[in-house]
Amino acid sequence: MCANIRKHKAIYIWKGEIYKEKEYRALFKTREDKWEEIKETILKKHTYEAPVILKIRIEDANESFKNWADENLIDRAFGF
Repeated sequence: MCANIRKHKAIYIWKGEIYKEKEYRALFKTREDKWEEIKETILKKHTYEAPVILKIRIEDANESFKNWADENLIDRAFGF
């Protein structure tokens, strides 16, 4: 797995109230066979009741990235 983590300002409605807060966005790059495990880990550890967890498929990624992913995305998630 590879992760990019960035701090950002979020504005959202939760239970009828408008919130403006600092949050962190994490983009995890992993293999298809690890998707469910990582999704379940995020759901267990996340502090929000409804965290956003999205899956973006990379069939059309550039070959150098696909090669890097195949060679470097290992079987365990760091720190999870």
